[in-house]
Amino acid sequence: MRFMISMLCAAFMTTTTHAKEDLISAQDREAAVAELGQLIEDNYFDAEAGARLNAELQAFANSAEANDIDMGNLLAGVLTDRLQPQDRHFDIRWRGVDEITRTHAQRAAEDAAAAANTYTPDRWTSLRRRNFSFSDVSVLNGNIGYLNLTGFAPIEPAERTARAALDFIANTETVIIDLRENGGGSPDMVQYLLSHFLPAGEERLYNTFLPRHEARIEMSTLAEHPAGNRPDVPLYILVSPDSLSAAEALAYHLQAMGRARIIGEVTAGGGNPGEIFLASSGYSIFIPTATSVSPLTGTNWGGEGVQPDITVSAVDALDRALLEIHSYIAATAEDPGEMLAADWRVGWLGARLPPWQPDTEALEAFVGQYGPRRVWLENGRLMYQREGREVNELIPMVPGTFRFANSEDYLVDFPGWDSGRAAALVIRLETAMTEPPPREGESQQESPA
Repeated sequence: MRFMISMLCAAFMTTTTHAKEDLISAQDREAAVAELGQLIEDNYFDAEAGARLNAELQAFANSAEANDIDMGNLLAGVLTDRLQPQDRHFDIRWRGVDEITRTHAQRAAEDAAAAANTYTPDRWTSLRRRNFSFSDVSVLNGNIGYLNLTGFAPIEPAERTARAALDFIANTETVIIDLRENGGGSPDMVQYLLSHFLPAGEERLYNTFLPRHEARIEMSTLAEHPAGNRPDVPLYILVSPDSLSAAEALAYHLQAMGRARIIGEVTAGGGNPGEIFLASSGYSIFIPTATSVSPLTGTNWGGEGVQPDITVSAVDALDRALLEIHSYIAATAEDPGEMLAADWRVGWLGARLPPWQPDTEALEAFVGQYGPRRVWLENGRLMYQREGREVNELIPMVPGTFRFANSEDYLVDFPGWDSGRAAALVIRLETAMTEPPPREGESQQESPA
Protein backbone atom coordinates (compact mmCIF):
# COMPACT_ATOMS: atom_id res chain seq x y z
CA MET A 1 0.00 0.00 0.00
CA ARG A 2 3.04 2.26 -0.31
CA PHE A 3 1.59 3.92 -3.41
CA MET A 4 -1.43 5.12 -1.44
CA ILE A 5 0.74 7.25 0.81
CA SER A 6 2.76 8.47 -2.16
CA MET A 7 -0.32 9.78 -3.92
CA LEU A 8 -0.33 12.36 -1.16
CA CYS A 9 3.34 13.09 -1.71
CA ALA A 10 2.67 13.81 -5.38
CA ALA A 11 -0.24 16.09 -4.64
CA PHE A 12 1.69 18.19 -2.14
CA MET A 13 5.18 17.78 -3.60
CA THR A 14 7.30 20.85 -2.94
CA THR A 15 11.00 21.52 -3.15
CA THR A 16 13.01 22.38 -0.08
CA THR A 17 15.20 24.72 -2.06
CA HIS A 18 14.66 27.20 -4.85
CA ALA A 19 14.21 25.74 -8.34
CA LYS A 20 17.57 24.84 -9.86
CA GLU A 21 18.57 25.36 -13.44
CA ASP A 22 22.02 23.77 -13.16
CA LEU A 23 23.91 22.99 -16.29
CA ILE A 24 24.17 19.31 -17.14
CA SER A 25 26.61 17.67 -19.50
CA ALA A 26 25.70 15.32 -22.33
CA GLN A 27 26.98 12.44 -20.21
CA ASP A 28 24.81 13.57 -17.26
CA ARG A 29 21.80 13.84 -19.55
CA GLU A 30 22.26 10.35 -20.98
CA ALA A 31 22.79 8.86 -17.52
CA ALA A 32 19.67 10.59 -16.19
CA VAL A 33 17.47 9.39 -19.04
CA ALA A 34 18.83 5.87 -18.65
CA GLU A 35 18.14 5.86 -14.89
CA LEU A 36 14.67 7.39 -15.17
CA GLY A 37 13.70 5.08 -18.01
CA GLN A 38 14.76 2.02 -16.04
CA LEU A 39 12.74 3.19 -13.01
CA ILE A 40 9.70 3.42 -15.26
CA GLU A 41 10.27 -0.01 -16.80
CA ASP A 42 10.70 -1.58 -13.36
CA ASN A 43 7.77 0.12 -11.62
CA TYR A 44 5.07 1.35 -14.00
CA PHE A 45 1.88 -0.61 -13.34
CA ASP A 46 1.67 -1.73 -16.97
CA ALA A 47 4.90 -3.70 -17.44
CA GLU A 48 4.63 -3.85 -21.22
CA ALA A 49 3.98 -0.11 -21.50
CA GLY A 50 6.81 0.57 -19.03
CA ALA A 51 9.30 -1.27 -21.23
CA ARG A 52 8.05 0.57 -24.29
CA LEU A 53 8.34 3.95 -22.58
CA ASN A 54 11.89 3.18 -21.50
CA ALA A 55 12.85 2.29 -25.07
CA GLU A 56 11.27 5.51 -26.34
CA LEU A 57 13.18 7.58 -23.79
CA GLN A 58 16.48 5.96 -24.74
CA ALA A 59 15.78 6.65 -28.41
CA PHE A 60 15.06 10.26 -27.49
CA ALA A 61 18.31 10.49 -25.51
CA ASN A 62 20.23 9.61 -28.68
CA SER A 63 18.33 12.05 -30.91
CA ALA A 64 19.38 15.44 -32.21
CA GLU A 65 16.54 17.02 -30.20
CA ALA A 66 18.11 15.90 -26.93
CA ASN A 67 21.51 17.38 -27.85
CA ASP A 68 20.22 20.90 -27.23
CA ILE A 69 19.15 20.20 -23.65
CA ASP A 70 21.79 21.34 -21.20
CA MET A 71 19.71 22.30 -18.14
CA GLY A 72 18.35 19.97 -15.49
CA ASN A 73 14.98 21.76 -15.31
CA LEU A 74 14.59 21.72 -19.08
CA LEU A 75 15.26 18.00 -19.32
CA ALA A 76 12.72 17.31 -16.56
CA GLY A 77 10.07 19.32 -18.39
CA VAL A 78 10.75 17.73 -21.78
CA LEU A 79 10.62 14.22 -20.37
CA THR A 80 7.43 14.92 -18.45
CA ASP A 81 5.80 16.25 -21.61
CA ARG A 82 6.78 13.10 -23.47
CA LEU A 83 5.41 10.80 -20.75
CA GLN A 84 2.13 12.45 -19.85
CA PRO A 85 0.28 11.45 -23.04
CA GLN A 86 0.73 7.88 -21.76
CA ASP A 87 -0.28 8.72 -18.19
CA ARG A 88 -1.20 12.11 -16.74
CA HIS A 89 0.40 11.17 -13.43
CA PHE A 90 3.98 11.04 -14.72
CA ASP A 91 5.93 13.97 -13.29
CA ILE A 92 9.69 14.54 -13.28
CA ARG A 93 11.34 17.29 -11.22
CA TRP A 94 14.96 18.43 -11.23
CA ARG A 95 16.32 18.48 -7.66
CA GLY A 96 20.04 18.38 -8.15
CA VAL A 97 22.42 15.61 -7.14
CA ASP A 98 23.27 17.23 -3.81
CA GLU A 99 19.63 17.56 -2.75
CA ILE A 100 18.84 13.96 -3.70
CA THR A 101 21.85 12.81 -1.66
CA ARG A 102 20.75 14.87 1.35
CA THR A 103 17.19 13.57 1.08
CA HIS A 104 18.37 9.96 1.02
CA ALA A 105 20.58 10.58 4.08
CA GLN A 106 17.80 12.37 5.96
CA ARG A 107 15.31 9.57 5.30
CA ALA A 108 17.81 6.94 6.39
CA ALA A 109 18.53 8.81 9.63
CA GLU A 110 14.84 9.26 10.39
CA ASP A 111 14.10 5.60 9.69
CA ALA A 112 16.96 4.52 11.98
CA ALA A 113 15.88 6.88 14.77
CA ALA A 114 12.27 5.79 14.48
CA ALA A 115 13.32 2.12 14.61
CA ALA A 116 15.31 2.84 17.78
CA ASN A 117 12.40 4.81 19.28
CA THR A 118 14.65 7.82 19.74
CA TYR A 119 12.93 10.16 17.31
CA THR A 120 9.49 10.38 15.79
CA PRO A 121 9.34 13.00 13.03
CA ASP A 122 6.20 15.12 12.68
CA ARG A 123 5.21 14.14 9.16
CA TRP A 124 2.20 16.41 9.10
CA THR A 125 3.64 19.88 9.83
CA SER A 126 3.28 21.21 6.30
CA LEU A 127 -0.26 19.80 5.97
CA ARG A 128 -1.29 21.26 9.31
CA ARG A 129 -0.13 24.69 8.18
CA ARG A 130 -2.52 24.33 5.22
CA ASN A 131 -5.36 23.30 7.55
CA PHE A 132 -5.17 19.89 5.89
CA SER A 133 -6.36 21.55 2.66
CA PHE A 134 -9.77 22.56 4.02
CA SER A 135 -9.54 26.00 2.45
CA ASP A 136 -13.10 27.28 2.99
CA VAL A 137 -16.13 25.93 4.84
CA SER A 138 -19.19 28.20 4.85
CA VAL A 139 -22.95 28.44 4.57
CA LEU A 140 -24.15 30.40 1.52
CA ASN A 141 -27.48 32.15 0.94
CA GLY A 142 -30.27 29.62 0.65
CA ASN A 143 -28.76 27.42 3.39
CA ILE A 144 -26.20 25.91 1.00
CA GLY A 145 -23.14 24.23 2.49
CA TYR A 146 -19.90 25.07 0.68
CA LEU A 147 -16.68 23.09 1.14
CA ASN A 148 -13.53 24.08 -0.74
CA LEU A 149 -10.81 21.43 -0.69
CA THR A 150 -7.42 22.07 -2.30
CA GLY A 151 -6.06 18.59 -1.54
CA PHE A 152 -6.79 15.32 0.27
CA ALA A 153 -4.79 14.93 3.46
CA PRO A 154 -4.63 11.49 5.10
CA ILE A 155 -7.27 10.77 7.71
CA GLU A 156 -4.77 10.00 10.46
CA PRO A 157 -3.92 13.67 11.14
CA ALA A 158 -6.89 15.31 9.41
CA GLU A 159 -9.98 13.49 10.69
CA ARG A 160 -10.83 16.05 13.39
CA THR A 161 -10.61 18.88 10.85
CA ALA A 162 -12.64 16.94 8.28
CA ARG A 163 -15.31 16.08 10.81
CA ALA A 164 -15.49 19.67 12.03
CA ALA A 165 -16.00 20.84 8.44
CA LEU A 166 -18.80 18.34 7.85
CA ASP A 167 -20.40 19.20 11.21
CA PHE A 168 -20.36 22.90 10.30
CA ILE A 169 -22.52 22.31 7.21
CA ALA A 170 -24.58 19.49 8.75
CA ASN A 171 -27.81 21.53 8.80
CA THR A 172 -27.61 22.83 5.25
CA GLU A 173 -30.14 21.74 2.64
CA THR A 174 -27.69 21.40 -0.25
CA VAL A 175 -23.91 20.83 -0.36
CA ILE A 176 -21.31 22.04 -2.87
CA ILE A 177 -17.79 20.55 -2.79
CA ASP A 178 -15.30 22.66 -4.74
CA LEU A 179 -12.41 20.63 -6.19
CA ARG A 180 -11.37 23.05 -8.93
CA GLU A 181 -7.91 23.63 -7.42
CA ASN A 182 -7.45 20.17 -5.94
CA GLY A 183 -4.41 18.20 -7.10
CA GLY A 184 -5.33 15.02 -5.25
CA GLY A 185 -3.91 13.21 -2.24
CA SER A 186 -4.90 10.39 0.06
CA PRO A 187 -7.47 7.72 -0.91
CA ASP A 188 -8.64 7.42 2.70
CA MET A 189 -9.90 11.01 2.63
CA VAL A 190 -11.82 10.13 -0.52
CA GLN A 191 -13.31 7.19 1.36
CA TYR A 192 -14.18 9.41 4.34
CA LEU A 193 -15.97 12.09 2.31
CA LEU A 194 -17.64 9.63 -0.04
CA SER A 195 -19.06 7.60 2.84
CA HIS A 196 -20.59 10.65 4.50
CA PHE A 197 -22.94 11.15 1.55
CA LEU A 198 -24.07 7.52 1.31
CA PRO A 199 -26.40 5.46 3.51
CA ALA A 200 -25.13 4.09 6.81
CA GLY A 201 -25.05 0.41 7.64
CA GLU A 202 -23.33 -1.01 4.58
CA GLU A 203 -19.82 -1.34 3.24
CA ARG A 204 -20.15 -0.71 -0.48
CA LEU A 205 -17.25 -1.51 -2.80
CA TYR A 206 -16.51 1.50 -4.99
CA ASN A 207 -12.92 1.09 -6.18
CA THR A 208 -10.20 -1.55 -6.56
CA PHE A 209 -6.49 -0.71 -6.75
CA LEU A 210 -4.35 -3.10 -8.80
CA PRO A 211 -0.68 -2.50 -7.95
CA ARG A 212 2.04 -4.01 -10.08
CA HIS A 213 4.07 -5.40 -7.18
CA GLU A 214 1.46 -5.89 -4.45
CA ALA A 215 -1.88 -7.57 -3.88
CA ARG A 216 -5.09 -5.88 -5.02
CA ILE A 217 -6.64 -3.42 -2.57
CA GLU A 218 -10.41 -3.04 -2.39
CA MET A 219 -11.90 0.23 -1.18
CA SER A 220 -15.36 0.16 0.38
CA THR A 221 -17.46 2.83 2.05
CA LEU A 222 -17.54 3.12 5.84
CA ALA A 223 -20.55 1.40 7.38
CA GLU A 224 -20.67 4.04 10.13
CA HIS A 225 -19.35 7.56 9.72
CA PRO A 226 -18.00 9.70 12.59
CA ALA A 227 -19.88 12.73 11.25
CA GLY A 228 -23.05 10.79 10.43
CA ASN A 229 -24.49 10.08 7.00
CA ARG A 230 -26.33 12.36 4.58
CA PRO A 231 -27.50 10.09 1.76
CA ASP A 232 -30.30 12.39 0.62
CA VAL A 233 -28.82 15.89 0.66
CA PRO A 234 -28.46 17.27 -2.91
CA LEU A 235 -24.75 17.26 -3.76
CA TYR A 236 -22.78 19.19 -6.38
CA ILE A 237 -19.07 18.76 -7.21
CA LEU A 238 -17.12 21.53 -8.97
CA VAL A 239 -14.18 20.44 -11.15
CA SER A 240 -11.62 21.89 -13.57
CA PRO A 241 -8.64 20.72 -15.66
CA ASP A 242 -6.58 21.18 -12.47
CA SER A 243 -8.66 18.60 -10.60
CA LEU A 244 -6.36 15.57 -10.47
CA SER A 245 -6.06 12.07 -9.02
CA ALA A 246 -7.96 11.73 -5.71
CA ALA A 247 -10.01 14.82 -6.56
CA GLU A 248 -11.12 13.08 -9.73
CA ALA A 249 -11.77 9.90 -7.77
CA LEU A 250 -14.29 11.56 -5.45
CA ALA A 251 -16.14 13.15 -8.37
CA TYR A 252 -15.99 10.00 -10.51
CA HIS A 253 -17.28 7.59 -7.88
CA LEU A 254 -20.09 9.88 -6.72
CA GLN A 255 -21.13 10.41 -10.33
CA ALA A 256 -21.02 6.67 -11.08
CA MET A 257 -23.25 6.06 -8.07
CA GLY A 258 -25.71 8.70 -9.27
CA ARG A 259 -25.08 10.55 -6.04
CA ALA A 260 -23.78 13.94 -7.23
CA ARG A 261 -23.92 16.29 -10.19
CA ILE A 262 -20.54 17.29 -11.57
CA ILE A 263 -20.20 20.88 -12.85
CA GLY A 264 -17.26 22.52 -14.61
CA GLU A 265 -14.67 21.34 -17.14
CA VAL A 266 -13.24 17.90 -17.93
CA THR A 267 -10.67 16.96 -15.29
CA ALA A 268 -6.97 16.18 -15.76
CA GLY A 269 -7.33 12.43 -16.31
CA GLY A 270 -4.90 11.04 -13.72
CA GLY A 271 -6.50 7.73 -12.81
CA ASN A 272 -3.47 5.65 -11.82
CA PRO A 273 -1.89 6.19 -8.38
CA GLY A 274 1.78 5.76 -7.69
CA GLU A 275 4.80 6.95 -5.74
CA ILE A 276 7.83 9.20 -5.95
CA PHE A 277 11.22 7.69 -6.77
CA LEU A 278 14.52 9.52 -6.25
CA ALA A 279 17.11 9.19 -8.99
CA SER A 280 20.78 9.54 -8.05
CA SER A 281 21.23 11.60 -11.22
CA GLY A 282 19.39 14.46 -9.50
CA TYR A 283 15.73 13.93 -10.34
CA SER A 284 12.54 12.87 -8.60
CA ILE A 285 9.93 11.06 -10.66
CA PHE A 286 6.35 10.20 -9.87
CA ILE A 287 5.52 6.84 -11.44
CA PRO A 288 2.00 5.34 -11.47
CA THR A 289 2.59 1.96 -9.84
CA ALA A 290 -1.06 0.85 -9.78
CA THR A 291 -4.30 1.35 -11.63
CA SER A 292 -7.82 1.61 -10.25
CA VAL A 293 -11.06 0.03 -11.43
CA SER A 294 -14.60 1.04 -10.54
CA PRO A 295 -16.98 -1.90 -10.09
CA LEU A 296 -19.72 0.27 -11.58
CA THR A 297 -17.95 1.32 -14.78
CA GLY A 298 -15.29 -1.39 -15.15
CA THR A 299 -12.65 1.30 -15.74
CA ASN A 300 -11.44 4.64 -14.39
CA TRP A 301 -11.02 8.22 -15.54
CA GLY A 302 -7.39 7.85 -16.66
CA GLY A 303 -6.60 9.74 -19.84
CA GLU A 304 -10.15 10.95 -20.42
CA GLY A 305 -10.86 12.73 -17.15
CA VAL A 306 -14.18 13.00 -15.37
CA GLN A 307 -16.89 14.23 -17.75
CA PRO A 308 -19.11 16.91 -16.13
CA ASP A 309 -22.88 16.55 -16.07
CA ILE A 310 -23.02 20.30 -16.75
CA THR A 311 -20.12 21.65 -18.77
CA VAL A 312 -19.23 25.28 -18.14
CA SER A 313 -16.03 27.25 -17.73
CA ALA A 314 -14.42 26.27 -14.44
CA VAL A 315 -14.46 29.96 -13.48
CA ASP A 316 -18.27 29.92 -13.72
CA ALA A 317 -18.83 26.52 -12.08
CA LEU A 318 -19.83 27.86 -8.66
CA ASP A 319 -22.29 30.36 -10.15
CA ARG A 320 -23.77 27.61 -12.32
CA ALA A 321 -24.21 25.30 -9.33
CA LEU A 322 -25.88 28.09 -7.37
CA LEU A 323 -28.12 28.83 -10.35
CA GLU A 324 -29.23 25.19 -10.46
CA ILE A 325 -29.92 25.17 -6.73
CA HIS A 326 -31.78 28.49 -6.54
CA SER A 327 -33.82 27.66 -9.64
CA TYR A 328 -35.00 24.50 -7.91
CA ILE A 329 -35.82 26.41 -4.71
CA ALA A 330 -37.73 29.06 -6.68
CA ALA A 331 -39.80 26.35 -8.38
CA THR A 332 -40.54 24.26 -5.29
CA ALA A 333 -40.50 26.53 -2.22
CA GLU A 334 -43.79 26.72 -0.34
CA ASP A 335 -42.85 29.88 1.54
CA PRO A 336 -43.46 32.96 -0.69
CA GLY A 337 -40.52 34.85 0.82
CA GLU A 338 -38.15 31.95 0.20
CA MET A 339 -39.43 31.61 -3.36
CA LEU A 340 -38.96 35.30 -4.08
CA ALA A 341 -35.46 35.36 -2.60
CA ALA A 342 -34.43 32.33 -4.67
CA ASP A 343 -35.92 33.81 -7.84
CA TRP A 344 -34.07 37.05 -7.14
CA ARG A 345 -30.76 35.18 -6.95
CA VAL A 346 -31.57 33.29 -10.15
CA GLY A 347 -31.77 36.62 -11.95
CA TRP A 348 -28.41 37.85 -10.78
CA LEU A 349 -26.65 34.51 -11.19
CA GLY A 350 -28.07 33.95 -14.65
CA ALA A 351 -26.86 37.36 -15.73
CA ARG A 352 -23.28 36.24 -15.19
CA LEU A 353 -23.48 32.99 -17.19
CA PRO A 354 -23.39 35.02 -19.50
CA PRO A 355 -26.06 37.77 -19.59
CA TRP A 356 -29.02 37.29 -21.88
CA GLN A 357 -28.57 39.36 -25.06
CA PRO A 358 -31.89 39.68 -26.92
CA ASP A 359 -31.83 41.28 -30.35
CA THR A 360 -34.01 44.22 -31.35
CA GLU A 361 -36.75 41.98 -32.70
CA ALA A 362 -36.95 40.09 -29.38
CA LEU A 363 -37.09 43.37 -27.44
CA GLU A 364 -40.25 44.36 -29.32
CA ALA A 365 -42.15 41.91 -27.09
CA PHE A 366 -41.63 44.23 -24.10
CA VAL A 367 -42.65 47.53 -25.67
CA GLY A 368 -45.92 48.97 -24.35
CA GLN A 369 -47.75 51.03 -21.73
CA TYR A 370 -48.13 49.40 -18.31
CA GLY A 371 -50.28 51.66 -16.16
CA PRO A 372 -48.14 54.73 -15.36
CA ARG A 373 -45.05 53.01 -16.80
CA ARG A 374 -43.98 53.16 -20.44
CA VAL A 375 -41.46 50.89 -22.16
CA TRP A 376 -40.07 51.64 -25.63
CA LEU A 377 -37.13 50.96 -27.95
CA GLU A 378 -34.54 53.62 -28.60
CA ASN A 379 -31.46 52.93 -30.75
CA GLY A 380 -31.75 49.20 -30.05
CA ARG A 381 -32.02 49.68 -26.28
CA LEU A 382 -35.07 49.07 -24.12
CA MET A 383 -36.04 52.22 -22.21
CA TYR A 384 -38.35 52.67 -19.22
CA GLN A 385 -40.09 55.63 -17.62
CA ARG A 386 -42.63 55.93 -14.88
CA GLU A 387 -44.87 58.95 -15.38
CA GLY A 388 -43.26 62.06 -13.88
CA ARG A 389 -39.88 60.40 -13.30
CA GLU A 390 -36.58 60.15 -15.17
CA VAL A 391 -35.94 57.85 -18.09
CA ASN A 392 -33.96 54.67 -17.30
CA GLU A 393 -32.50 51.95 -19.49
CA LEU A 394 -33.49 48.33 -18.88
CA ILE A 395 -30.47 45.98 -18.88
CA PRO A 396 -31.14 42.32 -19.86
CA MET A 397 -30.48 39.75 -17.14
CA VAL A 398 -32.10 36.38 -17.84
CA PRO A 399 -34.85 35.79 -20.43
CA GLY A 400 -37.80 37.99 -19.55
CA THR A 401 -36.02 39.80 -16.70
CA PHE A 402 -34.20 43.15 -16.68
CA ARG A 403 -32.63 45.52 -14.18
CA PHE A 404 -32.44 49.29 -14.15
CA ALA A 405 -29.20 50.76 -15.46
CA ASN A 406 -28.88 53.08 -12.46
CA SER A 407 -29.91 50.66 -9.71
CA GLU A 408 -29.35 47.07 -8.60
CA ASP A 409 -32.16 47.17 -6.04
CA TYR A 410 -34.90 46.06 -8.45
CA LEU A 411 -35.58 43.45 -11.09
CA VAL A 412 -38.20 43.97 -13.79
CA ASP A 413 -40.15 40.94 -15.07
CA PHE A 414 -42.47 40.75 -18.07
CA PRO A 415 -44.89 37.79 -17.71
CA GLY A 416 -45.96 36.32 -21.03
CA TRP A 417 -43.08 37.84 -22.99
CA ASP A 418 -42.16 34.50 -24.59
CA SER A 419 -45.47 34.51 -26.48
CA GLY A 420 -44.14 37.48 -28.44
CA ARG A 421 -45.98 40.12 -26.42
CA ALA A 422 -45.51 40.71 -22.69
CA ALA A 423 -48.79 40.71 -20.78
CA ALA A 424 -47.65 42.67 -17.73
CA LEU A 425 -44.76 44.37 -15.97
CA VAL A 426 -43.69 43.29 -12.46
CA ILE A 427 -41.10 45.10 -10.35
CA ARG A 428 -39.35 42.97 -7.74
CA LEU A 429 -37.18 43.57 -4.73
CA GLU A 430 -35.42 40.63 -3.10
CA THR A 431 -38.42 39.65 -0.96
CA ALA A 432 -41.29 41.70 -2.38
CA MET A 433 -42.96 42.42 -5.71
CA THR A 434 -45.70 44.51 -7.28
CA GLU A 435 -48.95 43.03 -8.51
CA PRO A 436 -48.62 42.26 -12.22
CA PRO A 437 -50.91 44.79 -14.02
CA PRO A 438 -52.05 44.07 -17.57
CA ARG A 439 -50.62 45.99 -20.47
CA GLU A 440 -52.16 49.14 -21.99
CA GLY A 441 -53.15 51.40 -19.14
CA GLU A 442 -54.56 49.14 -16.41
CA SER A 443 -54.10 50.47 -12.85
CA GLN A 444 -51.18 49.11 -10.80
CA GLN A 445 -50.21 48.85 -7.16
CA GLU A 446 -47.83 51.64 -6.17
CA SER A 447 -44.15 50.76 -6.33
CA PRO A 448 -41.02 52.67 -5.31
CA ALA A 449 -39.67 52.36 -8.85
